[in-house]
Amino acid sequence: MLKIAFLLIGPTAFRPFGRVISALGLCVIAAAGLTAWDALDGIARFSHQLFGSLFLAIALFHLLAVMNAPDRGELVQRLWRMGLPLAVAAALLAPPSLHGDWGASVVMAVALVIDGIIRLGIALVVRVPGWPRNIVVALAQLGGAGGLLWQWPLDPAGNVILALSLSLLLSGWVLLRLGVHLGRLDDKTSILRSSLYSTRNWHAHAPSLEGSDPPRSAEQQPLIMYNWMPSAAPNVTMRLPVIDRYFAVPDADGGMSSGHVSLELGADFYISYYPNEEIERSSTNFINTMSGEPSHDMVGSFVPSFAFEVDDWRAPNRQFLLRRFSERRLRAYWDSFRQDTTYSLVNRNCAVAVGPGLEAAMEGVWAGPRPWLRLLRLMVDPGLWLAALIRGRADFLTWTPGFVVDYMGELNRVLDQCEQGLGLRAAWPYAPGMVGQDFPPIGDEA
Repeated sequence: MLKIAFLLIGPTAFRPFGRVISALGLCVIAAAGLTAWDALDGIARFSHQLFGSLFLAIALFHLLAVMNAPDRGELVQRLWRMGLPLAVAAALLAPPSLHGDWGASVVMAVALVIDGIIRLGIALVVRVPGWPRNIVVALAQLGGAGGLLWQWPLDPAGNVILALSLSLLLSGWVLLRLGVHLGRLDDKTSILRSSLYSTRNWHAHAPSLEGSDPPRSAEQQPLIMYNWMPSAAPNVTMRLPVIDRYFAVPDADGGMSSGHVSLELGADFYISYYPNEEIERSSTNFINTMSGEPSHDMVGSFVPSFAFEVDDWRAPNRQFLLRRFSERRLRAYWDSFRQDTTYSLVNRNCAVAVGPGLEAAMEGVWAGPRPWLRLLRLMVDPGLWLAALIRGRADFLTWTPGFVVDYMGELNRVLDQCEQGLGLRAAWPYAPGMVGQDFPPIGDEA
């Protein structure tokens, strides 16, 4: 969450405060230690009240945003995001007789088991860069789930607080590293060049540019993101919830239908990346091709235009209009990305071309006065928590079209809501950051 928040506000405002941010990180680490110590007494009454009240305050804060939702769809989205801190608050503030801690432990354990199994399977089958580390993390997740279910090393109340203290510890470590990095960052280098963001080298093409771009007005041409969902292919008859949205789905011909994503800005700028030779889509070969080993790399090509892609393949099933981005940064990113024609299904695919490019283009889009207040406002938005979760899944697997669409949707919802909640409309004329539109339909959308 912290990494995304600093990216959206930009490094310029925080560069003079590198040591302050590092010191804040040390304070958060110390708070994590005190929280863990409080859990050791077997009651953790103070931590329960503190965290429960904090999450309850966040939920109530977002109640106004829920009431100001512009349409029914956005109302559902905001209720869902408000429900996250409200559920945590209910679990932490519930009387012991209601066993809220036990329920929270079970929910956390189930989440750890699901994520651990997925992470372990991907590490063993796909072998993305850093896969040994992912195996260690997956085993630790499964071990933590076992501890939560068997009430070890503490009772449910203590284990829940231990989990929260671990989250604090990781946040403090990120703050500490961000502070060190910002202290060394020059005026031109992108914050994405930090090792905190570049674990897969996806941000090697983040541009180093001087100055910032003025906010785009509602009258300027939006960036269009086109999305081909796997389940929207004409010969797909099977539905696999979640899988057919984010990965691939079997088609009627015995092959695998995967999605695609591209970007268009005017007639002269189009981001779309595809392998030179069509990948064999049979189920067996498709799984074998999903490997991060260099031996599976192939030559890629850059599609010249949206019209060419539609004529050569088919029309997308959805398009999204994005208004918060830096055109200069996006163009510089793409000029750098195009220097390498290596294509990899899991390390350098169509979504890897688009996702990191959009992050590069969104650096500093919420820059402005009162940066610390902006940082706080972002951190209390549950939508940012969801965006961080999506980004984390992409980090250990890969960017997919579904991940890109949902990630950018959450980021833009967060910024829309932040503007309404802080009265910072002076940052730019208000316009929805990302608007989805149906394209000429080809099939049911996931």
